[in-house]
Amino acid sequence: MLDAGFNDDYNLHWGHRLLNHHLNEAGIAHEFTENPGNHGGRANERYQVALKWLSQVLAEGGSPLSLDHGHVRDFARTYTEAWCNHDPAKVAGHYTPGGTIAINGGEPTEIMEVASSFMSAFPDIQVFVDDVAFKEDTVELHWTFTGTNTGPGGNGKWVRISGFEEWRFGDDGLVAQSQGHYDQAEYDRQLEHGAAEDVSAPMVTESKLEKTEYGLVPKDDGWFVLGMREAVWRHAEGRGAVCVALDDFEGERQTEQLGVNPFVLMPGEPMAVYHWETDQEDFLVVSGEAVLIVEGEERHLRAWDFVHCPPGTAHMIVGAGTGRSVVLGIGARGRRHGGIVYPVSEVAARHGVSVPSETKDAA
Repeated sequence: MLDAGFNDDYNLHWGHRLLNHHLNEAGIAHEFTENPGNHGGRANERYQVALKWLSQVLAEGGSPLSLDHGHVRDFARTYTEAWCNHDPAKVAGHYTPGGTIAINGGEPTEIMEVASSFMSAFPDIQVFVDDVAFKEDTVELHWTFTGTNTGPGGNGKWVRISGFEEWRFGDDGLVAQSQGHYDQAEYDRQLEHGAAEDVSAPMVTESKLEKTEYGLVPKDDGWFVLGMREAVWRHAEGRGAVCVALDDFEGERQTEQLGVNPFVLMPGEPMAVYHWETDQEDFLVVSGEAVLIVEGEERHLRAWDFVHCPPGTAHMIVGAGTGRSVVLGIGARGRRHGGIVYPVSEVAARHGVSVPSETKDAA
């Protein structure tokens, strides 16, 4: 468990957030939280919080490093990135020391040896996450692997094969044992003849735009062109208007990788409540003026100013100037399972966008 005050006198909260970021990248299980305290003023209280958390986890018979679904998805992402970066040591870093994988019922082999072998045979290897499935006591990573067999003794054939790994995690939050599965006969065929040409570039069809009482809504994962005037917009008193065509509509997420929200704000209207989260967010001021509140500071924004907020950056944007402003918000997907935290901020409070006490629920 990582816990620190976001008003730390020695700015340790920055290292706290950076450590959280690197632990996520490395796929190391942990729980991250921040509180409104400084370096030591709330120590007794935070000790009680940590001890309560530890006792609950141990009472449930689990490990303090128990993995939630969001963490496992991040773990799968960094694991496949290690394959794509051709780094067998980083691949092995997702396993306990000496962790093994048995492929198609074969003998368990240390993952470092397996990764090195495939990367040598396929120097351009790429591995993509297709799905992460949660079973009773295992996790299945479904993947697609592509590469050209140009390594030692290779014949230059390009292969594309899908399969899955069945992971069992150890107490350290890393993979202790894995069972790998793919169609061996199809793999051997592709090694000899190459993959079928059409599997490398599947056609993406156009999405159907469905008319609702609120506006047009894309109903599948295809490509589409949608005029923002015809899209779904929501308006909350004092909050301006936001287009949710590429975010959530009636509880149904419209996109898996990015959330895209155009906002129209009048002076003094905020986009939401001052917060930070485990997703990256970026903003582009298309027209008008706005005020950025970020990590307890204010910055004036004008048209074509771009704002980048890495994971963990406390922020909010409020309309300013004499007329409406248009701000495009873009947020990454995949880490949101870690939640959103609404910290207390005197600067944000002056604009009416701070919660009275830190919370994970600003409703």
